[in-house]
Amino acid sequence: MKTTVGDIESELWTKETPKACRNFTQLCIEEVEESEEESVILNKKFSGKDNSAHDHLTDPKLSSQPAVASPELANKKWKEDRSSDWESDDEVKTQEELEIIKKGKEAVKERIKYKLRDAKKEPKKVTKL
Repeated sequence: MKTTVGDIESELWTKETPKACRNFTQLCIEEVEESEEESVILNKKFSGKDNSAHDHLTDPKLSSQPAVASPELANKKWKEDRSSDWESDDEVKTQEELEIIKKGKEAVKERIKYKLRDAKKEPKKVTKL
């Protein structure tokens, strides 16, 4: 049986306990079907929306403020005291400067994406008890 942590090897004694084996396999199949149904429902619910998972959770420790500033805040900067207030930046950036910043952000996103993809490819180490 494959799991997110690794493979689990189990031995079913179908001759000695046929009903238990049938029940076990049936439960496994039902769990897979339920999780697939849940993921399809969640994908439909959140597809096409730019909301973060924090917007849908009720945990007060999670921030509801966006991590990436919206375009209307592009010419404003965060106050040094890290409060939630924005202040106007006297210096207006040129189109060229904005393009350089945008390319830099895209490069960072690509590096993160590749690191995450490579981390998924690495096999998980499972210690047997």
